[in-house]
Formats: sequence, structure tokens, C-alpha cells
Amino acid sequence: TGGSATPNTTQSAFVLTLSVQDTIGLGQRASIMPPLSVYLAITNTSIYDMAGNPVVPIPSTSALQVNGTQLDMTYPVLTYFSLDLNIGQLALTFSKVMNSTSLMIPFFSLANTGMQTSGHMEFNLTGGVVFVNTTDPGQIGGYDIVVYISLTTSDLNTIMMFSTSSPLQAIYLFFRYA
Repeated sequence: TGGSATPNTTQSAFVLTLSVQDTIGLGQRASIMPPLSVYLAITNTSIYDMAGNPVVPIPSTSALQVNGTQLDMTYPVLTYFSLDLNIGQLALTFSKVMNSTSLMIPFFSLANTGMQTSGHMEFNLTGGVVFVNTTDPGQIGGYDIVVYISLTTSDLNTIMMFSTSSPLQAIYLFFRYA
């Protein structure tokens, strides 16, 4: 449904980068598909040669089977987070699409300094609701690059007391491995 194509200058090939939506769709199906059961169908308007000739289409009824697959071995990285104290919501932005149902809230904590120094205060989150779409907070679970935590009233109140007892000029997020 989207993405981008990049020419490979050393071969007669293109690297097709999938859109986030397509990555999510394939990721959801990957766990139930055998590695070599991936097929590709293309239309004659999907790519053209240098002279402007369209590619010969491959209909879904005779799709081309993949020559090989490579498992996703790239670990995700938390690249950014934001905390909205007005609505009690923590937004976590990752380097790749995440399965929000795997997020374990009690492994996350917030602190006023990046390391344990004099005046360091750290607060462990105790609960909340995890979701991926701010336009539909009722949609629990799902896959996306941004994962949201709607904080419990108790956690939000503790964070508010935490921030008034020591003015927060910065907030640091920590998480522990299970």
C-alpha cells in the first residue's frame, strides 16, 4: 500500500522499503507463515524500465515465490518519549514497529536525573492501559512505532507529587529487562 523503492546500483534490482502499515501487516502474518510461503504479485503499472516499458504483470493466481527470507534480528530502540501530565499519558517512540501487548508497565520507571546521584528520585510505574492509536484509546493492543501508556490515577498523582517536591527540568525514563 506504500513505501519506497531504491535502486541497487551494483545489480539489476530494487530494494522495496515497506510502509509502516505494510510492515505491521506482514509482521502479524509472519508468525503463522512458513518462511518460504511468501509470494509476490505485481501489476504492469508497478515499475517501468529505462525506456518506459511496463513490467510484465504477475497476477496473484500465479504469484512468484520468494527465493529466501531473512528473519528480523534487529532489536528495537526506544528513540524518544514524551509525558503529558494534563491527560496522564506516556508516549514511547521506537525505531521499529512494536507489539504493544508485550509491553510490561511495571518494568518502566521515571526519574528526575539520568543517574543515581544526590537528589535522584525514581518512581516505578504500577499500571495503566497500553494502546497504539491516540484517536481510539479504546483500541487496546496492536502494532505501531509509537506505543502509549494511559497512566493510572495513582501513578499520575505520584508523578505530580514527585514533580512538585523537586522541580523537573528533565524527566528520564528507565526500563528493566524481565
